Amino acid sequence: WAYDLEDGHNKLFKISRTDSVEVLEDKWVQERVHRRQGMDVFRMTGHSGKRVQLRMTTYAKDLLVEEYPLAEKDVNRKGQYWLLDTEIFDYAGICRFYLGLADQIKIVESPEFTEYVSEYVKKHLI
Repeated sequence: WAYDLEDGHNKLFKISRTDSVEVLEDKWVQERVHRRQGMDVFRMTGHSGKRVQLRMTTYAKDLLVEEYPLAEKDVNRKGQYWLLDTEIFDYAGICRFYLGLADQIKIVESPEFTEYVSEYVKKHLI
């Protein structure tokens, strides 16, 4: 986690995407705006999470756990399906996953996420 002077907010920086780091001898600046954020199973960050539930086939569950291993703790078997019940900080990550497997996944009790997906589809896919 670091404060991005250009964007004016905290970010989670991936070491693999960093070209270089310059260590300064300056004292800590912008301390008043430093706020730790949460990170969801899709590696998206934010300050306030929203609950999302997805009912998935075994195929979708297997892909979820392979691609996003942090999700495994939030997945439980429900009859012949699997239920992902997790906290999301930004719908972008889960939306990409959902749209790739929409025929294998049903959104459950997550009206805000349903609306996000609907708006995304209208804006980008229709």
